[in-house]
Order: sequence, then structure tokens, then C-alpha cells
Amino acid sequence: MNLTQYVRFKKKYILQVCIAFFFMFAALLALGTLTETLLLSAIGACSLGSSVTTAFITPTSPTSHPVNAIGGYIIGMCVGFLCFYGDYFTRDLFPLVNFINIDGAFGALAISLSLVIMAILKLEHPPAAGFALGLVLEHWDHYTIIIVITFVLMLTVIKRLLLPWLDK
Repeated sequence: MNLTQYVRFKKKYILQVCIAFFFMFAALLALGTLTETLLLSAIGACSLGSSVTTAFITPTSPTSHPVNAIGGYIIGMCVGFLCFYGDYFTRDLFPLVNFINIDGAFGALAISLSLVIMAILKLEHPPAAGFALGLVLEHWDHYTIIIVITFVLMLTVIKRLLLPWLDK
């Protein structure tokens, strides 16, 4: 974007920033109020923040499509659960491997698997891979999962309703 584009589309850019602000403020309030795990709340908020940026700054990009956002988060959540439990059971079954950074290995696996599955299913939404990583690195509670998925659904609805004003 250059200055000429900004002046020409100033109202749209201001609208995008205001929508992103209010959406993330509500998400952060919900995550801060209802979740017990501070780190996962931060990771969930960071992945949501990336999704908000994608939805409102590049509203017509394929990664911003509602199906990709919802599908990407479902994939990220499932892979995150799988890798979290893989990490958990690996520690219990093989206590001698604790000298290796198992969290890091399963975290990297969560991101890699999420991205590969998203690409195969054509549901690319990179911020959702960050959510998978968050599920592996920190113990999570069900409120965080519910809040993140709810806000992803709300994000797709809001973006869909506002697309005529967001599209350049």
C-alpha cells in the first residue's frame, strides 16, 4: 500500500482497523476471563490475532476464506491434541528420552503435520498451525479451545457480512 492508496481508501482502512480492534479486544477479554492457562490463552490470542489480520487486511485471499479458517483451526486442533498426547505418552513410556527436547520435537511435528494436512485438503490457514503448537507446548483447558473455535466462527461470519466494505 502506498500513500495514494491510503488516501483513496482511507475509510475502508480505518474500518478494518476498528473492526480488528474490537474483535480482538472481545477475544482477549474472553480468554483472560474464562481460561486458567495464561500461556495457552496468549498462544490462542496470537493465533486469533494472525487470523484477524489475515481476514481484514487480505479479505479476498484464499487463506482468509471462511472454509479455510474454520477447517484450518479444526485441523490444527486435532493435530495439536494428537501431538500433545504423543508427547505426554512418550514421557510416560520412555522416561529415558527426557534428556531430549520432546516438547520441541512434538511442537515442530504439530506445525509440520498441520501444514501438510491443510495443504493436502486445500484448507490452508497458517495461523491455525500456531494454535496446534500452543496445544503441544502448554497444558490447555477446555474453555480456551471453546473460546478460540467460537471466535474463529464469529470472525468468519463478521468478515462475510462486512466483505463488501472490506474488499478493495
